[in-house]
Amino acid sequence: MSSPHPTLWLQDAEASACGSCASGVTVPACGLPRPPTVCDDPALHGDAAALDRVLAALRTIDAPNGTGNLVDAGQIVGLHIGPDEAELSLAFAPRCGVHQQAAEAAFQALRRLLPDTDVYVTHPR
Repeated sequence: MSSPHPTLWLQDAEASACGSCASGVTVPACGLPRPPTVCDDPALHGDAAALDRVLAALRTIDAPNGTGNLVDAGQIVGLHIGPDEAELSLAFAPRCGVHQQAAEAAFQALRRLLPDTDVYVTHPR
């Protein structure tokens, strides 16, 4: 099921993609923290079958840090699937190119697999 409307990214008014995330600098020019540590043990809550389906789909999405897929690279902090809503917590901010692409792909995967569910993707601040 696809939507004719594009995803609208809600960001701080003064924030912008600086392009420094992938450049190896310690603090990007935009002032946002670099993507945080790897999460080896994400918090998983909800129906086991639904969690397995979503995690399998997230394993098809490349991690922005270039070390494999989102799940195995430790880029998933948590996943909660309830009867009416789902929340995916990622270990990176979606401010720059590959980070935003990975976050959008994860969001679309959840929308596709959980069509009658409100989907939220959260990021570190």
